[in-house]
Amino acid sequence: MRIGIDATAIITYPSGISVYTLNLIRALTQIDKYNNYILFYTIGMHSRARPVFFPQSNFKSSAKFLPERFKRAIMKFTPLSFSHLIGNIDLFHSIDYKAVKLTRGERWIATIHDLIFILFPENITKCYLKTIMDYAENYLPRADYIITDSECSKRDIINILNWPEDRISVVYGAVNFRIQPGARQKAQEILGFNQPYILTVSTFEPRKNYSRLFRAFDRLKAIYKQPIKLVAAGTLGWLYDDIFNTHRKCRFSDDIVILTNVSNAQLGILYSGAEFFVYPSIYEGFGLPILEAQYMGKAVLAGNNSSIPEVVGDSALLVNVKDEEELVRGMLTLLEDPDLRTKLVQKGYSNLRRFSWEKTAQETLSVYERVFHQLGKK
Repeated sequence: MRIGIDATAIITYPSGISVYTLNLIRALTQIDKYNNYILFYTIGMHSRARPVFFPQSNFKSSAKFLPERFKRAIMKFTPLSFSHLIGNIDLFHSIDYKAVKLTRGERWIATIHDLIFILFPENITKCYLKTIMDYAENYLPRADYIITDSECSKRDIINILNWPEDRISVVYGAVNFRIQPGARQKAQEILGFNQPYILTVSTFEPRKNYSRLFRAFDRLKAIYKQPIKLVAAGTLGWLYDDIFNTHRKCRFSDDIVILTNVSNAQLGILYSGAEFFVYPSIYEGFGLPILEAQYMGKAVLAGNNSSIPEVVGDSALLVNVKDEEELVRGMLTLLEDPDLRTKLVQKGYSNLRRFSWEKTAQETLSVYERVFHQLGKK
């Protein structure tokens, strides 16, 4: 097979999708020496990023200067398509909500991580919502097959998009191995203090529930008399003004540290130094940071919602993260019960054995083969 993969996410801002795309491709280079791959990058007008090249002879990279807005216009209003840009392929795999048009009979496999944009439209910008809905209504119906991250997302896609169950597969992700443990003492150099801290890592956007977590931590500080801080690390997403307004209003705002430009090396150090990890997101298609925290040997407090119970099983303390009091109780429980933290750390290590990028790649390759051999070219 000649397989095209949209690798653009790798060179955009750090996110779960970029982590997923990079690690999937790396794993495919290790397990597949037979099929030929074209890794396709569309580079925006102001992007300084460069494509990632892989040394394996059956993996080639192709970069085109094509800002997203122009690409959508070309796909929509001209005869040009991805077929003209990429060349001769049998399958094309997109791993993000990007407009795709193919005109030479190629099969299209789309990875849809979740349907958050439909379930929580108020949590994204109107402009982005319009773009995503255009994708869902005018492009995605042309896909031949969907890969998704969890059984939770699979149910959503089948029920909300009326997608055929025999044309969708669940393929789990795994840990971001670019993040490695670091010396705990180095956390002080990054943070400027040596007090114990709770860590949360996520994009700053409404769905990640930072505002509620900040208010809960503020209440925790009034109860818990030992030194403790909250460190929130992540990239800026959208509609984050309320998060920073909430932070400013907190009584103990000086004990809530916000970091928005953290490297993978620094993130590993922050994970290593934390007392435990809290993930208050109200909805996740998978939730890679949870596995990262478990890989780093940290107990996890997370929400009993969406795909999270499916991903963690009994290896994390789960609460209703829409209830600030439950968040307070959960954090207080982990602070005051070191035996529980130790037990959750061990369960976390066991949970990690369920996930690997090699398994992700093997199952993705099986989808490629199934679609190619059962459907062939159109």
